[in-house]
Amino acid sequence: MSVFGNGDPTPQDGGGEACDLASALDALDPGAPPPPFEERLERLRAAAGILEKNRAGLEAIAARLGLGPADLGAHLGVVDAFEGASGGFEYAFAREERGVAICAPDWRELLCGGFVRVATELVRGLRVVLCCDERFPEIAWALRRCLVEAGFSESTIALHHGARQEVLRTGLMDERVGVLSASGTAERVIELRRLCIGRVLARESLRTIRSAAFEVTSHMDVEASARSVALQAFGANTMGGQLPGQVARAFVAEKIYSPFVEALIGCMDSIEELRDTVPLIDREAARRTQKAWTQGLDEGATLISGGEEEMKGDELRLPPTVFCNVESHMCAARRQEPLPVLCLLRWA
Repeated sequence: MSVFGNGDPTPQDGGGEACDLASALDALDPGAPPPPFEERLERLRAAAGILEKNRAGLEAIAARLGLGPADLGAHLGVVDAFEGASGGFEYAFAREERGVAICAPDWRELLCGGFVRVATELVRGLRVVLCCDERFPEIAWALRRCLVEAGFSESTIALHHGARQEVLRTGLMDERVGVLSASGTAERVIELRRLCIGRVLARESLRTIRSAAFEVTSHMDVEASARSVALQAFGANTMGGQLPGQVARAFVAEKIYSPFVEALIGCMDSIEELRDTVPLIDREAARRTQKAWTQGLDEGATLISGGEEEMKGDELRLPPTVFCNVESHMCAARRQEPLPVLCLLRWA
């Protein structure tokens, strides 16, 4: 069985899906005794093996996320990653618990990070509500399908789509929920900690995700967000717009996409630090950047800033470059060289 549906990352069935968190909690049976520890452990090993066998589906998801086949190593051998993350299986067994854990991993944790979070709770005997990120729901779908195929019951893990802060606030008020395991931007983690105030949780695991991909949600201030993205992408303390080996992209909510683009263009013109071109570190960088400009234009992206080399005295410099109207399948959005090129992608 392909947990991705014949290599297509779009799920083919709706098993275990809930439109609201209350329904997802009702689909579980937190009072039922869990299988013996060794049985849970064996099922997790089997689930990890299923993920490894579904390389075609993994590659399809990786392509959408801007990753190439060579980057899939972090998503294989996930049992080893789980052992390291949980402090070892014996430690988890000693901490066996009952009830429900809400797992809401940031999309940037991808398959491996999401698997580790869910496995850490399942091996302790908890039921799990896995929250899908609406931009990449196929990650959560694949995780649940491989766990069910490996022997975990339908009442062990349920899916909920798009659990934002307000939904998690409701879930944390439910007495069945004893654990919150989530990640995201620093702002999101701070807000989640506030949500936990006054709640008697058995445990929480909140982690800040650092990435060269930025996220701009509809409730954020447009001007402030544009300035922050511009400085993070092209400020003096960045390496030409990207962290080494990562793609400089910004996911911008559809609702504010147009005003955000306008605000970003204004920032590129008004912030003195960004008006100067990026010093050339090596000659090969100029060739790669020129290729990125050409590639973006050939694929139909719209160039809104930069795009030409400049000479400053005897020094060749590269201007900060921004593309909008970029689709996730485009090669322009999936480049991994540290170049001063930022791509803006819409998300609903």
